[in-house]
Amino acid sequence: MARVSSPSVEIRPTAIENAKAALGELVMAWARDIETGEPRYIGEIDADHRGKLCGCECPSCRLPLTAVNAAKEKVVRRPHFRHPEGAERDECVVLAARAAAMRLLAEEGVIDLPRRRMSAAAEGLSGALHEAWVEVPPQRVRVASIDFRDQTFAVLTLDDGRQLRVALTGRITEQAADSGETTLVPTITIDVDASVAGMDQAEIRKRLQLLPESICWRSHWSDAELRADAARRAAGLAMDALDWLPDDLVLPDDLSPAMKRETLLHHEVKLILEGAEKITVPGLDGVEELRTDGHPTLQRRWSIPQRVLALSDTRLEQRIRLLIPDVVTVARSDDGQVFDPLVIEVTVTNSIVEERRARIRGQGVAALEIDLSMTGGRITRE
Repeated sequence: MARVSSPSVEIRPTAIENAKAALGELVMAWARDIETGEPRYIGEIDADHRGKLCGCECPSCRLPLTAVNAAKEKVVRRPHFRHPEGAERDECVVLAARAAAMRLLAEEGVIDLPRRRMSAAAEGLSGALHEAWVEVPPQRVRVASIDFRDQTFAVLTLDDGRQLRVALTGRITEQAADSGETTLVPTITIDVDASVAGMDQAEIRKRLQLLPESICWRSHWSDAELRADAARRAAGLAMDALDWLPDDLVLPDDLSPAMKRETLLHHEVKLILEGAEKITVPGLDGVEELRTDGHPTLQRRWSIPQRVLALSDTRLEQRIRLLIPDVVTVARSDDGQVFDPLVIEVTVTNSIVEERRARIRGQGVAALEIDLSMTGGRITRE
């Protein structure tokens, strides 16, 4: 749920009185019963409990409230609950910015909608969470019709401790009696989860705890699309971090996530090498010794500097005599030296054991090892 401070509207000096008048349609219609803690709708307050006798308090600041215009047939302003004079109520009632939005509704037929933001997280093979945010930007829309409903939200606690957020919607409708007179009938709708739909409404009311008012989106027309887009982007971030299996890589289901990620890293490095045209190889220092009886040991030192080798004819997992290395390629240095073949092995956690190293040496070929176990943090393809 994305919270916003207020809709973005332009308030002209000449519209101040209209903005104040618009507050008459934006009232505090829900309160908390001081004795029972149950939600109370302004339409439920009868003539004997209007004013300060309503026994209600603000669900946010817990100050006692006054039921204004309750149970009256003709009123200038809609029935509502009012805070004590001078009380701070910025977090308890609708802010003045919403009145300005209502002015635009009444005078110009438009309203400025705040942006809608949603997020999704994808758990990668490594266990890390990759979170992505998407949003619909603020927009001004034209309003075709207005229907005022008094709505608030509450938390419903079940016997097993689970909590559900439910919507309480109140309306006051006119109903004609047999005598021909018209009476006002308060109607309350409680939107609950299907699992508790069979619970008695009185029992539900006892379990509800009102939530403080806030200016935010409760739902949006594009929520389904935003949720799907955020999930796609989160998966894309995990894939960029080499932490999510691509669709073209099918692995056995019984592999652990750690083994799947190791296989993925191994797979990606091989693909990178297959498409690469060159590789930078490290320098190498060596010492050769000759020992003979009765003579000093002879030594010869040699070194090869770091250099860039051009690659061609690169193949994956092709047999070279007794070996099936990860990558086989032909490498050429600037001075004309050719390594044909150059064998490249990729390791993640299982390093090359001495037996395999001896087998590689026994073939008399140049060989490199790319050891990803030495990397730290998140690894990207780049």
